[in-house]
Amino acid sequence: MTGRRSDACAQQPAAREDPPVATTVHRAPGLLRCMLEERRRTDTVWLAHLVICDESPDVTGDDSATVEAFVAAARHGVADTTQALHRMQQGTYGICEACGKDIPLGRLRNLPHARFCVRCQRRAAQRWSAPLPTAPPW
Repeated sequence: MTGRRSDACAQQPAAREDPPVATTVHRAPGLLRCMLEERRRTDTVWLAHLVICDESPDVTGDDSATVEAFVAAARHGVADTTQALHRMQQGTYGICEACGKDIPLGRLRNLPHARFCVRCQRRAAQRWSAPLPTAPPW
């Protein structure tokens, strides 16, 4: 065998470029689906544990109002993730419900069940926290 390489070996593949960074949900649906499913499992297990604790308050030492607040939060978490998985199935996941623009992937990684982009979420929060009109002093 000589020191020459065959033509096939001489042609080296072009340097691979890094894949583009996923900036929208459309480029990383598998990861987000796994995150949502894991979150729903975790919240469901936590909810079952809390229901048992609510029936036996001696287990946690928490008062019933605290346990009820935890139960409500866990139920809310299960509902949020279930709705997000439904939106994913319908093809509307990752789209802001207010403005119709894509929700950035970074926001969905931090809050996988997000329904609004940050801008629209802030607007909604401002509306919700606006002071109620006061009654006239008379």
